[in-house]
Amino acid sequence: TGATFNASEKSTITGSMSVGTTEVCVYVVLDVGAGASATQTIEIQIANPSTEMTVSSGTVTPGTAVAISGTTTLQSASATFTQNVYRWYVDNDTENVTDPWSAVSVIDLAENTGITIIPIANDPPDTAQELRLRTNITVNTATITGGSKYFKLQFRAGTDSDCSAGSWTDVAPSATWEYASSSVADDTTLTVAKLTGTDMLETYSKVKPANTPTGTSATGQDIEFDFHIVGTSSVSSTRYLFRLVETTADGTGTTSLAGWNNCPALTTEPGTGDLLRHGSTFSSGIKQGFYWTN
Repeated sequence: TGATFNASEKSTITGSMSVGTTEVCVYVVLDVGAGASATQTIEIQIANPSTEMTVSSGTVTPGTAVAISGTTTLQSASATFTQNVYRWYVDNDTENVTDPWSAVSVIDLAENTGITIIPIANDPPDTAQELRLRTNITVNTATITGGSKYFKLQFRAGTDSDCSAGSWTDVAPSATWEYASSSVADDTTLTVAKLTGTDMLETYSKVKPANTPTGTSATGQDIEFDFHIVGTSSVSSTRYLFRLVETTADGTGTTSLAGWNNCPALTTEPGTGDLLRHGSTFSSGIKQGFYWTN
């Protein structure tokens, strides 16, 4: 009858059993302590079978160490990622954005605040308006070395605020939302943090994927990115969500993050067909209120 090891690291098997090289199967279960590090190897042996294993009759041999074949190499814990704070900014064709959306001087939308149609001073973007999205990610479980991770921006239309559900599309050339052009070089390392909680500054991105040149020095740190986008083919009076996902160096891979605490959102500018005669506008089939513009 099979048995488990007790607190004294011994196991007693009861019942009648023939013992041979193919008739007893023993599994080694062990805990890897916090002092172990990546790339270390684990090798297991029975130091002296003749004294460490006993049988009711017969002799256990040999009296020298017997190694269990094979080795195990310890790996680093994989980092997990959670998208946290975001804020929309007006593009200024420099790496360091300074004007929170909207382009109207009296309005600065706060962190984790989507762009809405009402009031009109929120300046919902049309198909030609470029936006900058600052967002940060919490790196959990393990640290990441500089240049080792890549992230890309995705979008979908929706009236909800769930970044974990639905069908998503990469921000990419010829997509509804694509990266905008600027004089700033892609992958330029950011110089000024804009978001609450940011510990490390990563890159400005106008081509997927975004790199992580800085990395992290401790678990739980937040890394900040800047994405420069334009909805060239976006539909008027439509709400869009945006999220980050992990990807490969060439941008083809897609791995969901562990979570999204805030899901960036915006609603595009209404077109003439969305406006009623008395000045109200509809978005996603819902009456939004009065919207007057020249």
